[in-house]
Amino acid sequence: MELQSPFEHIQEAQMILDDIKRPVEARYAGAQAHALMAIAKMMLKQQEDEE
Repeated sequence: MELQSPFEHIQEAQMILDDIKRPVEARYAGAQAHALMAIAKMMLKQQEDEE
């Protein structure tokens, strides 16, 4: 994810801090969700590039 503004940097930092407070299992699930989103976005971009 490319951050555009200082506010977005603050939001990202807050998400990281919130994540640190969660149990390990929840952090792992969150990391999996972020990875799946990144893969989905990459696949969508590739599909758009091919069209």
